[in-house]
Amino acid sequence: EMVGSLRKLMIRGQDQMEPVDLYKAMQSVFPILQGEATQRHMGIRLSSQLQPATLVLANEVMLQRIVFNLVANAMDALSKSRPALTGIAIDLLQQVKDGKHWVVLQIQDNGPGLPHELLQQLSGPVASSKAQGSGLGLLLTQSMIRLWGGHTHMRNGPSSAETGACIQLWLKPSPPAS
Repeated sequence: EMVGSLRKLMIRGQDQMEPVDLYKAMQSVFPILQGEATQRHMGIRLSSQLQPATLVLANEVMLQRIVFNLVANAMDALSKSRPALTGIAIDLLQQVKDGKHWVVLQIQDNGPGLPHELLQQLSGPVASSKAQGSGLGLLLTQSMIRLWGGHTHMRNGPSSAETGACIQLWLKPSPPAS
């Protein structure tokens, strides 16, 4: 029932998709994320390799909520693992994949990484690595990004380094508004 309600919400939100300046959208929420990271004694940074005024097709408020959720999950994982230097990196990148141009919003941490079981379940409808989690955050993230014409990629870092989780949101670029 809950998944059905989320689907209806997403279908209604489809017509609210618009060109979004990704860097400006992240800049506006970054101070809040930075404040939370500081309270938890963690580092967080935002970097962009995008051209100025790079636009993506999305719903700005929903995209910001998705980033809040993903960063909160990373902070929770870091709180449990406590590596010597805990940190989260939010990177905005331009990539070409299969001949198509994409804008990638990447959130990476240096925590314990995503559990192997969770990585296996991510293709299913609902998954969570938290005891109290419903997995609806990941479901909503994946569904919204697909609705906007993009896709998600979730992996752990190389085992030779601090592992950490890496979540990428591949977003369709939008032509500049005229």
